[in-house]
Amino acid sequence: MSIPPLSAPEPVLRVQDLVAEFPGVRALDGVSFALPAGTITALVGPNGAGKTTLMRCLVALDRPFSGRIEVAGHDTARAPREVHRRVGWLPDDFGLYDDLSVGRCVRHAAAARGLAGDGLEARLAAVREATDLEALWGQRAGSLSRGQRQRVGLAQALVHDPQLVVLDEPASGLDPAARVALAQLITALGRAGKTVIVSSHILAELEGYATTMLTLEAGRVRGLVPVKQRAEASERWLRLRVASDPAAAADLAQALPGVGAVRRLPDGVALAWQRPEAEQAGLLRALLQAGVEVVGLAPEEADMQALYLAQLRPGAPR
Repeated sequence: MSIPPLSAPEPVLRVQDLVAEFPGVRALDGVSFALPAGTITALVGPNGAGKTTLMRCLVALDRPFSGRIEVAGHDTARAPREVHRRVGWLPDDFGLYDDLSVGRCVRHAAAARGLAGDGLEARLAAVREATDLEALWGQRAGSLSRGQRQRVGLAQALVHDPQLVVLDEPASGLDPAARVALAQLITALGRAGKTVIVSSHILAELEGYATTMLTLEAGRVRGLVPVKQRAEASERWLRLRVASDPAAAADLAQALPGVGAVRRLPDGVALAWQRPEAEQAGLLRALLQAGVEVVGLAPEEADMQALYLAQLRPGAPR
């Protein structure tokens, strides 16, 4: 599964003091955040938190009451068409032209976004491969299953090589194998420099690829926190699981070159590794030579469910 590298300048999303209202309801209340290129953000929150309203504002389909949104430097209120060219949007309730073939549906989406000329066929081929639609390309869209239609929707959202990709429940209707393929596709988008936002209620699924979690509740941001460590970070936290005494393992690890801060855990040690990832093999050898009974050594990643619950206000429904 491959995604072409970005040909456009580095995308960025900036949201400042966003307020959105419906009769009797303030759906968004002072929402502010910024997302750099290459991040995959899990958008989470209880029902009615304002997630759908936020996504529709981000892709310049709804206009907020006040505040400002910029996508790759373009204001969604002042230049919505410029934003549409840079955004890929898959809503939960998307539709297809049932009488058209899959290929014609995707080609129509490309034409609607101004794709033409020599690059069009290359983009169609790339998105066809990325969404695994080769075998379905000539089939009538109205004959597809829910999961197959979801893949066509993804292809339509990605065909114009958007800088910002916003996906609302993209795994809905997909079988387990297709969910794995979707996670690989979303990961590839992040590696290609896209800014990706995925809304889902299935935290375990998001945990497989999200780098950041944005939590909304009652129209307000409760937290924007990292859930995966960046490979280029100067310091990475590692979780060392041991069969021997964790306290003794912590003391031994603390004395090793490249190890910074150390935290004791019930079954081992969390340690700050201050050298390149490739040198972790040397760390493991040193621990074994020192007599530490190592069970496992892996990056210490955040538990999304614990983070999510910690960010909700006290007394919120769980």
